Amino acid sequence: YLGIGKSVVIAHKEHGWHSLTPMLGTLLARAVTSTSAEPVTLVPIPPHAHAIARRGTDPLADIVTHAVRALLDIGQSACRASLLTRARDTGTVKMLGREQRRVAVESSFTITTHVPKTHGRIVVVDDVITTGITITEAKRTLALGGFVVHGTASVASTPMRGSR
Repeated sequence: YLGIGKSVVIAHKEHGWHSLTPMLGTLLARAVTSTSAEPVTLVPIPPHAHAIARRGTDPLADIVTHAVRALLDIGQSACRASLLTRARDTGTVKMLGREQRRVAVESSFTITTHVPKTHGRIVVVDDVITTGITITEAKRTLALGGFVVHGTASVASTPMRGSR
């Protein structure tokens, strides 16, 4: 998540460059193939309500839809399942330090009331992984709901500083 990668993700997410969606979906699909060649269910991190209101769309959901298509195109069975919802909207955590992020994100997800069908391995996906706290909380929530998460994937990640 540096240089051109960061610029592309921000252009898509914050400036509505939807023409980038298929490419970002392909990149996410490639990341997913590194976690499993088995059938997969991609579980996206749910968006913040204020972000949907501001953008008018869920950029990650759009990317995941294209990632599923890309996986199916190469013969890997895949589907998308929105298993998570926001229990509370934490707002943006970009400017928070690691510990502040952890506290803000703790218990912020819940399992959806109408659980969609899943098949194969569950892979939690996000557009960008920075500290890993959001995706860790998503995995914890899914585990508490009885789901086994087999991996995580993202379009981009920040350089590792310490452990995720």
